[in-house]
Amino acid sequence: SASLNLPPDLVYSAVPVSDLADAVPEAIRSQSQSQLLRVPIIPTLSEAMIAVFEQGQTLGNRADVITKVGDSLAASEQYISIFAGPEYTLGPYDYLEETLNFYAASTADESAAARVGLTSYVVFDPFWADDDLCEAGETPLQCELRRKQPSIAFVLFGPNDVRVMDTDDFRGQINQLIDETLAAGVIPVLMTFSAHPEETFFWQSINFNLELVALAEERQVPLINLWAAAQPLP
Repeated sequence: SASLNLPPDLVYSAVPVSDLADAVPEAIRSQSQSQLLRVPIIPTLSEAMIAVFEQGQTLGNRADVITKVGDSLAASEQYISIFAGPEYTLGPYDYLEETLNFYAASTADESAAARVGLTSYVVFDPFWADDDLCEAGETPLQCELRRKQPSIAFVLFGPNDVRVMDTDDFRGQINQLIDETLAAGVIPVLMTFSAHPEETFFWQSINFNLELVALAEERQVPLINLWAAAQPLP
């Protein structure tokens, strides 16, 4: 960029974006991976989730507050929490600046439901709740929803779960998480997760991701296909 003379009226979001050849589902030999690649990276919000948001407002949830629920990937300061910083370059996503500013302040505080080692099992276990943040008997998820009263929760589980449970158990845990967030008037945004092809649990990861996709469709909750977005990366 230091070698480019850019006109001041250049708007990156106006530059056309072409499809990557690597993102063609037909080029993938694995049927399960091809199926996963066909899932849109960015979801469309369903009417059911708009109703959940409106219900949450009647329960006292805050429209401009989002939070995160998940393992060490979610707990990282580089994930969502960085939105609170004053310095950013949106590039082709400059149209999202108003949205970023709307939610930014809510991302500065740590999440009681995102920490190293967390799985979709223990997010419901009071033993894992932070004593400094949570009340006696609260689970990490209950604690976070009470503390922040968010309107949206970004859910990222999987890399730890593949090591301790099977597909049916994972589906049951995510289903329970969807139940609890919806009951609180909070929209759960599910996320698929990436895995290295040489990882021992790679194919289990694919199966878990397909379960996340199926649950999102069944429950009409939004899903971000992080797995597909990560495919062109080294």
